Amino acid sequence: MIEREIFEKPVLTNRENGSMPKTNFLLGDIDSVFDTFDTDSFHFFTKQHDKNGNYFIPLIWKVLLLKNNNYKIKVAKELINYIGKDKLLREISIYNNYSLNLQYIIFYDNVDWHTVNQKIFVVSFKNKKNKIKSKVKLLTKTEFEKYLFSIQNESMVMNKPLIYSTTNLERYLSDMCQRELCPQKRAIFPGDVDCLIYKENKVRYLIEFKKHTIKGKIENQSFKKYWDKDKKKYTALASLAKYFHLNYFINLIYSTFDDINKIKLEIIGSNLKLLKTKIISFSAKDELINLLKDIFK
Repeated sequence: MIEREIFEKPVLTNRENGSMPKTNFLLGDIDSVFDTFDTDSFHFFTKQHDKNGNYFIPLIWKVLLLKNNNYKIKVAKELINYIGKDKLLREISIYNNYSLNLQYIIFYDNVDWHTVNQKIFVVSFKNKKNKIKSKVKLLTKTEFEKYLFSIQNESMVMNKPLIYSTTNLERYLSDMCQRELCPQKRAIFPGDVDCLIYKENKVRYLIEFKKHTIKGKIENQSFKKYWDKDKKKYTALASLAKYFHLNYFINLIYSTFDDINKIKLEIIGSNLKLLKTKIISFSAKDELINLLKDIFK
């Protein structure tokens, strides 16, 4: 019996032509380089510092899309079947250990969000005595926007809309936050962490993938070079690393040009100071994977 396919994972595409981002011929999808590790990725929230210096909000989101515009499904049960009970239990347990609330955001995305008040599932999971407990909310787009703003609690202002994004919903939210609209009580979709490596239910490494799309030596690239543009992102990653009791996070720089067979690792402290750099040369993807295994033991 063939299981019916209900969900699909979002894919990063160009909003103008639907094309996917360029990749390095030797590497392919950079995420696949870490397939042999226990990894995860998710969306996470930050806020303005409070009086105690807190910046990270203990809530993480994962996004799945509905293949069909069918909201009559038993979404929590279908999710458990899709992810796998054991895998989901481990996932929930890891984040519960860090007092993190895990929510899955699920919706049908093949709509014009500007004109349609489409519905969105918000599914919360917890592990109680090795049993999965779920709570499901079905929000309209308008209700979801209010919920999103209540989490971030500050109006977001963007100078230009997103060019690349994984969903039409993200694009719509960025459109509504454009400066010329003078947005009030508007929020954008939260940023994400590219790669989190965990071992024995503890987070060990936090990695940001930085794609270099211009010809030039990889050695000359650095997070410092784009600090004005990416300050908020790296500040958020530093806050997340600190939350996971890590002293640093890693900025992995790679090129989309096929003739560049190097990556650069920047070890960035939780105070956003560059602690160390490492250039890794490789002739094939498998070689790079083995080199990374030695680094991220």
